[in-house]
Amino acid sequence: MQDVLTELKKRRELLRSQLSKIEEAIVQYEQWAANVSSLLSDGTEAAAKVHSVGGAELAPDDMQEAPQTSVKDFEEISLDLLAEIEHPLQRGELLNELESLGVVIHGKDRATIANTMAARLSRMDKVVNLKGYGYWLASREYSPANYTGDTFEAAEVSPRSENAPEQSLEENALKGL
Repeated sequence: MQDVLTELKKRRELLRSQLSKIEEAIVQYEQWAANVSSLLSDGTEAAAKVHSVGGAELAPDDMQEAPQTSVKDFEEISLDLLAEIEHPLQRGELLNELESLGVVIHGKDRATIANTMAARLSRMDKVVNLKGYGYWLASREYSPANYTGDTFEAAEVSPRSENAPEQSLEENALKGL
């Protein structure tokens, strides 16, 4: 009986892997189709007609996905949001809030999108991830996490910046970097 269960689990993982590849292929196809459609678009009535590719009819509007939010806009919107919230937001909560504000991050699935968001936030000197609590403005105190906030001014270089003076591993460890 254990062999059957093991085989079923292997099959499930294989199917998940295949499904992920199919989803990625669909996204790539839709992007390609949108690019082709924009090349064919010349503002005439013919450009507005439905295109048929591989037997499936796709309207040009259906093929285009929203443009990705620029990193600069992402950072501005994130900082504005984090300045307004009353408590740190976990990764999923923050992603939901940013999306509700119109932020678009492309990715093959929700986990990839969340990872992209987290990577962008980790490069921002003005944002910290309070372990067990979530993302928060570095300059704001948050007493439930015993976080007193960074004391650096916006014009100063943060210790996490690549422009900061080099520090020893021991100094960074003491600062929690």
